[in-house]
Amino acid sequence: MNPTPPPAGDFTDDFLSAMVAMGQNLETTTKKKNSKKRPTPPPSSAPPPPPFKKTKTKTLSTKGPNSLRNAHSAGMGKTVSERKANELWFRKANYGSILFESYYKNQSPNVIVNSVEEEGGKMSKNNKKAIKKFKLKQFQSFMDSLSRPLPIAFRIRQTTPAPISSFLKSELSASLNLTPVPYDHTQTIYQTSENFNKASIRRGGPEYDHPVAEFIRDNLTKGYIARQEIVSMIPYLTMSPSSTETILDLCASPGSKTQQLLENTTTTGIIVANDVHPGRLSSLNDALKRANLPKEVMENLIITNHDGSKFPPIKISNFDKVLVDVPCSGDGTIRKDSSILPRWSPTTSNALHPLQCSIGLRGLELTEVGGIMCYSTCTFNPVEDEAVVAEIIRRAEVKAGKGCVTVEEWGGDILPGMVKRSGVCDWRVADFVETGEEEEEEEDVPEESKGEEVRIRWHDEGYEKAKLDGMEGAVESLWPREDIKRYNLDRCCRFLPHDNNTGGFFVALLKKHKPFGPNKTQVTVEKKKKKKNGDSETPVLQPLRPIDPKTYTSLLKHHESLPPSTRLYQRGDDRDSIYLVSERTNELFVGDNDAGSEEKETEHNILYAGRKLLRKEEGGEYVML
Repeated sequence: MNPTPPPAGDFTDDFLSAMVAMGQNLETTTKKKNSKKRPTPPPSSAPPPPPFKKTKTKTLSTKGPNSLRNAHSAGMGKTVSERKANELWFRKANYGSILFESYYKNQSPNVIVNSVEEEGGKMSKNNKKAIKKFKLKQFQSFMDSLSRPLPIAFRIRQTTPAPISSFLKSELSASLNLTPVPYDHTQTIYQTSENFNKASIRRGGPEYDHPVAEFIRDNLTKGYIARQEIVSMIPYLTMSPSSTETILDLCASPGSKTQQLLENTTTTGIIVANDVHPGRLSSLNDALKRANLPKEVMENLIITNHDGSKFPPIKISNFDKVLVDVPCSGDGTIRKDSSILPRWSPTTSNALHPLQCSIGLRGLELTEVGGIMCYSTCTFNPVEDEAVVAEIIRRAEVKAGKGCVTVEEWGGDILPGMVKRSGVCDWRVADFVETGEEEEEEEDVPEESKGEEVRIRWHDEGYEKAKLDGMEGAVESLWPREDIKRYNLDRCCRFLPHDNNTGGFFVALLKKHKPFGPNKTQVTVEKKKKKKNGDSETPVLQPLRPIDPKTYTSLLKHHESLPPSTRLYQRGDDRDSIYLVSERTNELFVGDNDAGSEEKETEHNILYAGRKLLRKEEGGEYVML
């Protein structure tokens, strides 16, 4: 799942002047013996506002379309203007980088830095120094990798005809000196050198006219290849989906994983791509059109607009497999998104954790017994990774008893040779504070944080003590449980950028062994006429529904070879287009509101489905596309 940065907003000249003044205020009030020198901002006539302060605020909702934006604003102020001011200064002062390095450098062993087992009990002082040096070297390798651009990765699509696929492989090997990554047994995944990255192959970039860049552009347009980060391909590979399965991608935007799943389907397979944000679904639909996938493949796609934690049940049974790539803080994408690091803080992860637990549990509820749910994030943070996996299993066990869900190991044939780190059973929880003169002598302040204006505040004594200390957003599931080892979290996998020259990623496979679903109050009606997005309102498309009998009868007069009416859908506010959908669409979704249904109040908001089959011309007649 790729993160969406919060909008920067519009700032007036007076506001910017105030921000400069705030910079002055911070510089003059935080003189410390070890402080790092930063340039002094120019003088301003504007009255200086108070310096950045992590204030106690009314918690912003991390549900709905603005969940990521609100999570990034956690603890930044009470009003919109205060939050904007603090967020701007937070980025300008490089606080995100300071907090990121301190947080991961001092996290529990094996999150970033491998632990070293002590041999023979006690170790000599010299050995301890060597181990410390070894750990610092590992962490430096991690940090160095984040400063390098992410190489371009792409794969030959599964829908590419075999003769063309063979030709492309030959051209890549012979003419462009590119070979598949060594851990890909399908021999269809490629990665360039770091010279070829998102910036360098753009128009005007230094490698724009290079044959490799031309090859990528040309074959993307033809639909033969797909650009996709290597770690983003992992969920599909671990799920090992069958071409006939019914699969739900619960948080589908921006859609690269959806495309990967869709390419594998046949006439009886269905991919349901869902997202809470209708605007992102529109972008996803446009991306699918640009992909030039075969028409018969597009008929197997259904795009819905729901809060992932409240996705309504389908008409028959459940999904064979569910992919839950949740909204996350996204620090695993720093190599391709430079905006992540300057605004990084541990409070973002803490704020997103409850939402991730809710979406993950709903994904399990929608999974068929014997089926697999894949939980994934693009963050290194165990608060969003192992802590969430442990909590959704605990909640599932409340519903169905112990053993209802297990974390599964990967098959040995999935990415053999790719370096992956096992999940951890121990991690630390933190927020951050503004430092002051009186805190300089505290023993628990890490050496690298002394002299800084903000620092990580660890809460190693657990939930109750964190609440007493005023930690915002504290929930008990953030911390490891006493019985954490029975969840087999070591079967989860974390991918670090310096191990395989990729982005960061986390994946857990969960198998459902017993049936359980939501409480009746958990799935509610989602009536969406308009959604506020900032100061503007974005109208939501009316959902697609089966074509009415009268329209179908009229169409038959001009198009005798029409498919059955059950395969034709039309939008309530758009009578100009008729869509052809899979035969199984009605099996899954139509009949939600039939008399006698136990959950009559739930209705799926289908925004896009199948492919456009008929278009109305100016004269009022429909023509076949």
